[in-house]
Amino acid sequence: MKVRAIANGTDRSNAIGTVELECGPQGLSMTYLGVGAYAEGYAPGALTRGTRVRVPWTELLEARAEGDRLYLAVDPRLTPHHRLCLTGFSSGNVVDPRELFRQRLVIWVGAGGAAVVGMLLIALTVPLISPETGGATAIAMGALAAGALLGLGWIAELRLTRAADPDAVRMAILAELGVYFPRLMYGPLTPSPRRRTDPILLVHWLMPRTTLAFALSLATGLLATILMAQWILSGRSDERHHPRPAVASRDEAPPIPPEDESPPPTQPAAMAPVAAASPAPSAAEPAPTAAGDSVTLSGDCRCLRADSPLWREGLPRLSHLVLAQRTYKRGTKRRLAAEVAVVNNGNQPLTDVTLIVHFFEQDPPPSNQRYEVTQRTLFFEGPLVPAQAIKWSVDARGTSIEIENRNAGILVSPGADTAPTNFVAELLEANHRPVRLHGAMLLAYLDDPRARQAATDLRDALRDDEEPYLTRLLRATNEVRVCDLQVAGAGTLRTASGCVFNAGTAPADNAGVRIRALTESVSHQHPLAPPPELAAERKWHVPEALGPNSGRRFAVGWPLDAGAATAPTFEGYAGRFDLLD
Repeated sequence: MKVRAIANGTDRSNAIGTVELECGPQGLSMTYLGVGAYAEGYAPGALTRGTRVRVPWTELLEARAEGDRLYLAVDPRLTPHHRLCLTGFSSGNVVDPRELFRQRLVIWVGAGGAAVVGMLLIALTVPLISPETGGATAIAMGALAAGALLGLGWIAELRLTRAADPDAVRMAILAELGVYFPRLMYGPLTPSPRRRTDPILLVHWLMPRTTLAFALSLATGLLATILMAQWILSGRSDERHHPRPAVASRDEAPPIPPEDESPPPTQPAAMAPVAAASPAPSAAEPAPTAAGDSVTLSGDCRCLRADSPLWREGLPRLSHLVLAQRTYKRGTKRRLAAEVAVVNNGNQPLTDVTLIVHFFEQDPPPSNQRYEVTQRTLFFEGPLVPAQAIKWSVDARGTSIEIENRNAGILVSPGADTAPTNFVAELLEANHRPVRLHGAMLLAYLDDPRARQAATDLRDALRDDEEPYLTRLLRATNEVRVCDLQVAGAGTLRTASGCVFNAGTAPADNAGVRIRALTESVSHQHPLAPPPELAAERKWHVPEALGPNSGRRFAVGWPLDAGAATAPTFEGYAGRFDLLD
């Protein structure tokens, strides 16, 4: 990738200006876009423009990253500007001014047309809906809607012209430089000023993610505005035609009834019962549970993350995801088209990423024998940087696939060699929803507080095949959670144990634990796969309140029937006892 940076004048550099860098197998390519010589006490001389210097990796004497700066030192025989202090990194993908003008023109023409149409539509529709509404009110509501549409156009233009994050660009060039130059050194980090959140980003997070949801939200807002205005105006109209009765003040005497009207007969007061009835039980008080329905608590414990079958076996450094599958016929043969993606879960770039897709066919009943038909090899030279996703489209004869991942043998440790959480959060903006699901799962695995909001946002546009996966993510991000779940024993009598932990800031009363036996294992690499069948489930009450940020170990006996005794996978989660489902 090409990256632009600014060479600053320091006591360790002799160049000042703009430089473009590109890493390749042969060496480091440096293009001077306006660079001059620098020395302390002297003004910069003539600038060099358009000069390209290729530095073989053996001629790169030093590369050192210190905070937001990158120091490079090359052989002086290659260029007189051989010591550079680089800051202010940018992607270098500069849009042509004429193309940028055309894009802005399209945005503003669309926003202006939508504003005019919306203003006319509301100004003409409101009087029909509410005849009491005056012309000035209808015009004001139309102008308000037009202003909102123009504001959306302004936000779109700012999103169009916003540059890439300099920190992300710097991390990307450092990762690529570290692949070709293993002697890259990292110095002490310099404190960076606290960055203020861009208000445009806050508006962007509040906006819907899909075009349909955006259109529905806009229509709902306009309709709600019209109905609210109609309700207010109709209420005022009712007050004009039907004025409210005056309320007498405390100092005024009650009105005297006319002489021809006799006062209503006074009802005799009901006699109080001799014995006061016992108060009704409060609805907030949980019903008592039997001793057999409660877990047995022991010592204190702590959960770093919730237990989930999605990551119980650990996460590989490289995860493969099946994004979509579609079967069709070509002649008399059935074929399968699939989209497959990989995600780098680790904190180091990966090269030579290889997947082998096995295509299978299956005989019709009663045999149901499955046999392999063909294979397809998917390859990416790399580097695949941390938390980056790429996808392939593959097509061959068959009705089902299995993916062999040649890079999935190494497991990542949470917080030690996993990708940075800010990089993982960028997966939530991916084009394919299974990749967004994987990003939310990684955040939950790292116990990042953004995980629950990410899963909630994805559930707003829920699809049927995603419901089991998202449900497990939301359970794993509950404040009351279960970890270290172990089910021991054989046959129909099992013993379940683990830790129930309250990660919230308030005590957890009336907590409960639910354990489920599943007929098949669950994998995070198949987010759209049909859920396994439920063999058995049961919930138990936690007899004591859990304090904030504290947990207790629990154990319980669980008699299973013969069908559920062979279940290979168990999952557990916690929450309010009356809301566990």
